[in-house]
Amino acid sequence: MKTIKRIFVIVLFLPIMMFSQDKKLNWTILIDNKIETLSNTYLMVEYGDMKRDTISISVIPGEIVIYSKDYNSITEYDIKELILKFEYAEVCKDITYHSYEIPINKAWINKPYFVLYIYNTDKKENKNIYIPLPNKTYNYDYRFPNSGSRIIQKSLTKEQKRCNIED
Repeated sequence: MKTIKRIFVIVLFLPIMMFSQDKKLNWTILIDNKIETLSNTYLMVEYGDMKRDTISISVIPGEIVIYSKDYNSITEYDIKELILKFEYAEVCKDITYHSYEIPINKAWINKPYFVLYIYNTDKKENKNIYIPLPNKTYNYDYRFPNSGSRIIQKSLTKEQKRCNIED
């Protein structure tokens, strides 16, 4: 009977122990100003010694989950290049698949929060505003505490125009 109780306790706490093996990053990814369901998410890592690695991650709205051992390898070792890769399936009349490759700075991993904005430049509403990256159909922008980026735009968005109106 004691053996059954021990097995029950192990089975009960096994998911909790596995859950504690994850590192959660406070990241939000917006595609065309919407939170979307992403798939095939991973990090491509090239270390200083030219070794390459693929790290699977989970993207949940508002966070990225990385196994602790993978997180430690990113933060502790010399990283030459870090690229966030993921896909998104847009369902309208048909299904359109989009693939993204976003270069990540190692320092962004430890920020209290990080917001990544992706703009598909092949969409009508973005086509005349954002300039696509070379050989891509998207551009991106990001924000984190005390910083952020500003992508070069062809024109202002409706929100930017509204905010720039002087009374």
